This record gives sequence, structure tokens and C-alpha cells, in this order.
Amino acid sequence: MARVKKANPNPVGAPKKAIDWRFVDQMLIEGASGTQVAACLGINPDTLYKRCEDENNVNFSAYSQEKRSIGDRAIHAKQYEKAIQEGNPTLLIWLGKQRLGQSETLESNQVDKEAVSKFNALIDQISSLRSLRKSSETSN
Repeated sequence: MARVKKANPNPVGAPKKAIDWRFVDQMLIEGASGTQVAACLGINPDTLYKRCEDENNVNFSAYSQEKRSIGDRAIHAKQYEKAIQEGNPTLLIWLGKQRLGQSETLESNQVDKEAVSKFNALIDQISSLRSLRKSSETSN
């Protein structure tokens, strides 16, 4: 008679914890790291990475990048909507800088002639006031 192998009443290691991949997906879309996801699931990050390969047939790095890209796209879409459809000037400026290479830098060598004239007039006024002050101090 063949012996029937009995199930081990005390298996080695903890039982496999089920992973809610929809929850993982949402966290990754929102920008969470693998370590953060694992902490929320109450498992070791290495366990999450291994289970991703076993259950999704892709390494965790590629899996998380795909999900993060979905979140990035959602952010871009909302920024574009606010900037273009709602006319948000701050976002319009930001998008112009990011997508069109626009900037706020001015040529440091450019000096307005009117500004130079006003500056010189101010220096003259300061000099006149100093002269008046000296003359009043010597007369006292």
C-alpha cells in the first residue's frame, strides 16, 4: 500500500498574502514608490517585486513606470485644461517655458537710456543734498 503524504501542519514561512493589484496600480499612478506600496500592504518590498514578476509577468520597475506614466499624463492633461480652457496665467507661463522654451531672462547688458538719465538725476540730487547739509553744519 502506497503511503499518502500528509500536508505539513506547520509550513515554513508565513502564508501568502493576497495583493490587491488595483490598489497597487492606484498608488503607483499617484506616484508612490514600491517601498511605500509594500508598507501599505504590510509586506516586504522584495516580496512585492517578486510577486509582481510571478503574477503580472513583468518586473516591478517596468510595471511601476507604466502606472506612473498614467499619473503623469493625468497631471499634464489637468494643467493643460487649467491653462488653456480656464486661462490660468501662471500655468500658461509655465507651459510656455516647458514646451516652447520661453524664458524671463533679460540681456544683462541692455540698459535703458531713460533709466540711466533718471539714475544720474538722482545722484545729482543726492550730491546737492549733501552740499546743503555740509553748508548748514558749517554755518552753525
